[in-house]
Amino acid sequence: MGEAPNLKIEVLWKLGRNLVNCQLIERSLKTLVSHSDVVVTMRADDVPTTVYLAGDVSGNTLGILIEKFKATVLRPERKEPDVVTEQRPSGAMFSFRMNVVDPEGAKRFVAELDWLVCARNKLAHAFLEHWQPDDDERMAGTIRMLDEQNPRIAAIQSVLLEQILHLHSVNQVLASSEFDAVFEAAWWNERPTLKALKDHAEQGARPDGWCYVARGAELARAQVPGDAVQMRDRYGVRTFTELLKAYPDFEVMDEVLPNGATRTLYRMRPPAGEGGAPDEPAPAGTVS
Repeated sequence: MGEAPNLKIEVLWKLGRNLVNCQLIERSLKTLVSHSDVVVTMRADDVPTTVYLAGDVSGNTLGILIEKFKATVLRPERKEPDVVTEQRPSGAMFSFRMNVVDPEGAKRFVAELDWLVCARNKLAHAFLEHWQPDDDERMAGTIRMLDEQNPRIAAIQSVLLEQILHLHSVNQVLASSEFDAVFEAAWWNERPTLKALKDHAEQGARPDGWCYVARGAELARAQVPGDAVQMRDRYGVRTFTELLKAYPDFEVMDEVLPNGATRTLYRMRPPAGEGGAPDEPAPAGTVS
């Protein structure tokens, strides 16, 4: 019985080690699941907003996280909603998935995840049957059990950490100037009426850089009639002039004609330092 104190310490130490490693896996799962499906949208003030479709997973238990991990990161493609009326923010959507090159290996990994849930629950909630401090043989068996669990737990964490490294690489790409151009194109494509107005401003402008709102509106109605008709519902405005004024990419000006009438012009807002200050009034008109 003289070995009992040392056995107790070893059992408690290895129990804590395994439980801590399980918590590290929980943290890794939360990172991967929360970033599995992300929508990046641009507000009218030109500030990007990131929406995590997985929601808040900070309070999820290990079992719930693993089921979400299977349904998102381990899926080759994002599952489309069963109900087509599912609402999600409008913007560029990005999904992070494991590159599964070995389907059988993926099945084995899923089996290991399922094993982990059972093993962790037994350690946290049903360990007393293995805690027999008056029985050296039983305590030695408990140590063997904990030692057998440890490499399996570590292997799971190793796979998840590798995926987190991939996720960090993706995030670096998203922060690059190349991605900025891709995101900008996606942003305009999701707003067809605005894109039609932008295309007209870039291709049909007068020599001074301004173009006519009436002509831009005419082209937008012809190119994207459905989107233009739904302007109030989609963009929250009633007229093309209000739409142009609502987005900082455009400048709008009322040009005074010789007979005293006015006509409304617009252009793409030039970068700061080019074409005069953005708030500088254009000749014979008012810029807003």
